[in-house]
Amino acid sequence: MVSGHAAHENGVDVDIWFNLDPKPALPPEAREEVELPSMVLPDKSDIDRSRFGEGQVRLLRLAANDPRVDRIFVHPAIKRALCQGFGNAGDGDTGWLHRIRPWYGHDEHFHVRLSCPAGSPDCVGQPAVPPGDGCDASLDWWFTHPPAAAPTTPPPPRPPLPKACAALLSGE
Repeated sequence: MVSGHAAHENGVDVDIWFNLDPKPALPPEAREEVELPSMVLPDKSDIDRSRFGEGQVRLLRLAANDPRVDRIFVHPAIKRALCQGFGNAGDGDTGWLHRIRPWYGHDEHFHVRLSCPAGSPDCVGQPAVPPGDGCDASLDWWFTHPPAAAPTTPPPPRPPLPKACAALLSGE
């Protein structure tokens, strides 16, 4: 992906925007430059209730209940709102909250990590998500440990694509 999402090159990661408003048709080169609104307040303390609502909660629940999904990363304020039952998140079975994990930087989109497909020997899965719904002291940590400042040194060069991906892209 153009915007530095190296993790997406493994084929099991995808970002989904929270903004559900209709979007104009854009040429491919313009699609990486779309600015979408944050779903959390500017001070990052809570969700922005004028932007994040039941539609976003339904979308997260739908994605998290898909058996192919391993985990979903959202901003910690979004995870906390879900744990508090915002947008009917607490209605019915709440087992889906187990897959919703807090991670900084996921305030205008959520990051879906799929499980490794069966029969994919080159796919390496992540360690299991800890037991429970994540609505405990582990969530509180995110509000007492602010994210580190952005590094001042440039990021290291991207590693080469795995051979299977390079072959696919080259048409071999």
